[in-house]
Amino acid sequence: MVSNATRLPFADFAKTVARFEQLTDPDPGPDPTMEGRKAHSSRLLDGMGRVDAWLDAVGWTTFDGVLGRIEKELFEADWAAAKAEHGADVCLDQLARTPEQRRADAMVEMASRAAAVPAGAKRPLPVVVIHMDSKTFERGIEREFDVGDDDEPYDSDMLCEFADGTPITPAMAVKAALRGHVQRAVYDSPAVILNYGR
Repeated sequence: MVSNATRLPFADFAKTVARFEQLTDPDPGPDPTMEGRKAHSSRLLDGMGRVDAWLDAVGWTTFDGVLGRIEKELFEADWAAAKAEHGADVCLDQLARTPEQRRADAMVEMASRAAAVPAGAKRPLPVVVIHMDSKTFERGIEREFDVGDDDEPYDSDMLCEFADGTPITPAMAVKAALRGHVQRAVYDSPAVILNYGR
C-alpha cells in the first residue's frame, strides 16, 4: 500500500484501497454510506437557498449521472449562444454562465423535470451501471440471503464496480440489482461481447 501511495494518482490509489477493503472484508455489515446519508436545504437571509447533501454510493452515482447530463445540455446551449454571438473562435470565458452557475441551474432544472412527471409514471432504467462478474454476484446473493457457504471468500480478481471503475461491495451491488435490472454480457475478451441480454 505504501508503494502504491507513492506512485499512483490519488483517484487510482483510492480505488486500490477500496479493492483491498473488498477483498479483506467484502461484507462489512450495514453500508456506512447508507447510514450516513443526509441532506439539508435552507433559505438564507438574502432569499437565496443553500443545498448540502451526503449521499450513499449508488444514490450519488444516480444523482451525479442525471446532473451531468443536464449540465452538458446547458453547456451545449451556452456554447451555441456564444458561438452565434462571437463567431467560430468562441472561448470558454465568453459563455453566459460559469461552470458553478451552470451546475446550480442544472439542479433547478432537475427539480423542474421531476415536478413535471405525472404521479405513478414509470421511471427510466438503467440509471446506474454496475459491472460485476457472475460468480461474485452469486456469492453476493448467497450472503445477502444467508444461503450457501458464507465462509467461501470472494476471488481476488472479482469484478464489482461502477462503470467509471469505482469499486463497491458485492452487498451494495446486489441491493442495487434488486431495485433495478440485471443484464448479462458474455465476453470473449474485453472488447468482444458474445451474448447480451436481460
